[in-house]
Amino acid sequence: MSQSPTDNSLSQKNNLHISLLKNCAKNADENNAKLAQKTIENAQTNNIDKAMKQMVEDCFKDPKTGRRLTYAEMRMFYG
Repeated sequence: MSQSPTDNSLSQKNNLHISLLKNCAKNADENNAKLAQKTIENAQTNNIDKAMKQMVEDCFKDPKTGRRLTYAEMRMFYG
C-alpha cells in the first residue's frame, strides 16, 4: 500500500522535527540539549505532535524545581 501525499508530508514533517531536535541535543547549550533529548525520547513513546506540545510546556517549567517560569525567565534559561 502506498502512502498518500498527506501521509508523505506528515512523515517529512516528523523527520524534520526529529532531525532538528537531534541537532539541538548534540550542539546546543546544556539546557536546550537536555530539553531536546527529553523531547526525542518522548516522541519515541508518543507521537511527535504530543512530544512537541510537551516540550512547549516543559520550556516554562524550571527543570530543577518544576516552578512555572515567566516568559522572560524562560528566555533567560533557554535563550
